[in-house]
Amino acid sequence: MSRPLRSPVCCIAGCSRPATQDSGLEEEALCAAHSAAASPYLRARFASTMRRRTQIENLWSDAARYEAVVESGRYLKLCDVTQAVLEQTDSAWIRMKLDIFLDEAKGGARGRDTLAGSGLAARAG
Repeated sequence: MSRPLRSPVCCIAGCSRPATQDSGLEEEALCAAHSAAASPYLRARFASTMRRRTQIENLWSDAARYEAVVESGRYLKLCDVTQAVLEQTDSAWIRMKLDIFLDEAKGGARGRDTLAGSGLAARAG
């Protein structure tokens, strides 16, 4: 299930390109260039945590499944799992953004293409 974009522009500081990838987190989304600038491993990790988050959200919103959890006495376990999944998702998102920032700061192979379009090239030197 795809969520509507909450933010019209990329959440990376200095970038004003339209956001094309919804993070699923609050108001943050990435433009296509910054999404591509993140390492494939970190993009996959974030996608994996978002799938788990969606599964947990679906469990909470499905009345029959939720009642089954409560009746079985696993409500507190569900709360713990939910908290862990939310923290993992936030952590994966932060790591992906940090990877983009670091790559741009280094002027690395992934960052060279995005530096020019984000307006950071002029400030970088």
